[in-house]
Amino acid sequence: MTAFDLHRRPFVVGIGGTTRAASSTERALSFALRGAQAAGARTRLFDGPFLHTLPHYAPEHKTLTDAQRELRADDRPYLDGRAVGLIVTAYGWQAAGTVLTSLRSIVHALRGWPTPFGATVNTLETRFDSAESCSDPKVVAQLETVGTQAAEFALAFASHRAASHAASVDALAPVLKIANQ
Repeated sequence: MTAFDLHRRPFVVGIGGTTRAASSTERALSFALRGAQAAGARTRLFDGPFLHTLPHYAPEHKTLTDAQRELRADDRPYLDGRAVGLIVTAYGWQAAGTVLTSLRSIVHALRGWPTPFGATVNTLETRFDSAESCSDPKVVAQLETVGTQAAEFALAFASHRAASHAASVDALAPVLKIANQ
């Protein structure tokens, strides 16, 4: 990691889980956040019990898109220019692929960038006995890959934005000099 990277460490937020504390979804997300940390990111987990306390989870809000509409006037509306790692947990394989595909479509619709790798976890076969324990090392590697890619994409986007800003300032420099003379 370069000095530039250390000063602009990406901030990766994990959002998910069920309303039950220590759900398999929450634990899977924690493994992904460890992957992001290993890639140099700062992380924060917003788990299911926390999310359940927020007003946008109230019945009068229909969907995440309704809450996201508040972001439409921002410089970076919705998920624009943001990497989104996707993890699906399901009790069986039938829904996992379909849900992952649907989530990718939603992220694209919100102008986000799904990471190339998305993880699916069959909780019928894979157990998370504690926050540090997963019964399948391959699943751990997949979850960490999602986190690593999210952190690396965030860093790449930040570097690109900084370079684009520097290039636009350089391009305007002659105009500014003429105006100041």
